[in-house]
Amino acid sequence: MKWAVSVRSGSVIVHFEAIADQVDPNIVAESVRAVRDGLDLIEKKPQRPRYWSDAALKRAKELAEALDSKAGTLQHVSISADSTQKVITRRTSANVDSLIGIELRALGSIEGRLRTVSEGGGLHFVVEDAITHNQVRCYIKEQDTETILAAFRKRVVVYGEILYRRDRQPASITVDRFRVLREEKELPSAADVRGILA
Repeated sequence: MKWAVSVRSGSVIVHFEAIADQVDPNIVAESVRAVRDGLDLIEKKPQRPRYWSDAALKRAKELAEALDSKAGTLQHVSISADSTQKVITRRTSANVDSLIGIELRALGSIEGRLRTVSEGGGLHFVVEDAITHNQVRCYIKEQDTETILAAFRKRVVVYGEILYRRDRQPASITVDRFRVLREEKELPSAADVRGILA
């Protein structure tokens, strides 16, 4: 999908228009409705809209937080779709926090597959849980970078302070220790351990 961005002469209003490439028009229409109805719902109450991931909720929060009531540089954010307009206020940010905001901190461990390594927003990598597919951001020390890069796409377990969201899912962890795990195919089979259980 591409975006057409336009600004009228003498205006401070920026228009974004989504342009689909070889996509079923029905899918595009459904996607637009999901965004429109989702923004309307999350503005009204702390309830996850249908089809919305954590990333989508965070983007809505960023839109709401772009409003600068003190400086007055941006006073209004709205989304227009299908001849309807949805206004976004600071209430959206508060409702997103109620859904996925940080609830508590605790020491623990996260196990999963190391998916990405990034410097954006602080040096970190992402571990994806094999069962829930929940992705947890893992903040690391600079000196551990090479070790982390060597473990890319491998199964790992990390230990440290975990930040949990209000729905009790881990959101991030500050890594103190890190260990690469063996792959499932390298683990002993039931036949291998039969003698131990006898």
